Amino acid sequence: MTDTRPTPNPEPSKQELRSAAMQARICEAAVRCLDRFGYAETTLARIQDEAKVSRGAIMYHFADRHEIVTATAIRLLNQSLRPIETRKANDRSSSPRELIQEIWHRVVNTSGGRAMLEILVACRTDPALKASLATRLHEWDKASLASIAELYSGTGPDPDDAALLWSIARSFVRGLIVHEQFLESPEFTTRMLLRFADLLEDHLKPLGP
Repeated sequence: MTDTRPTPNPEPSKQELRSAAMQARICEAAVRCLDRFGYAETTLARIQDEAKVSRGAIMYHFADRHEIVTATAIRLLNQSLRPIETRKANDRSSSPRELIQEIWHRVVNTSGGRAMLEILVACRTDPALKASLATRLHEWDKASLASIAELYSGTGPDPDDAALLWSIARSFVRGLIVHEQFLESPEFTTRMLLRFADLLEDHLKPLGP
């Protein structure tokens, strides 16, 4: 009789764990460099210096800066979905206002969020970077909007109104990072965020109890 039970995934070896830890260290250094210096000035030398590792250690895991930035973007994208996934699992009745504030404080207005914005802007003029991330960005967008559709319904006539509203919300929140350069006081940014969250709450309704 054939055993059809799934084969358990083997535990990662010590070498695999060390390799994963080194890749994470390099990507975390890239985040700090992107946030501090911007995409154009985030050089391989700066990432190496920030990570405090040898050039050989970096080149063992990544062929060049392009691969580091791509891997960093993928990590940031995966992390950015956590607030939504947590609500799907634990609190389907939470308000859009609460989610917007959490997205701002834990995802967008962070070193990782600002680094991701640098990468997204660079995709506009760097064809190689755009090509390496295009599929992953589209997949991430679909996953994000599918999760939102499980949590909220829109008040508009279109069946995908919740997805439309959330896309607008994401664009607005990312844009606040840029808009802050016009402002003298960060308090005005906070007021903008909360006012927008109030507007969104009138049009995005929780599906949970």
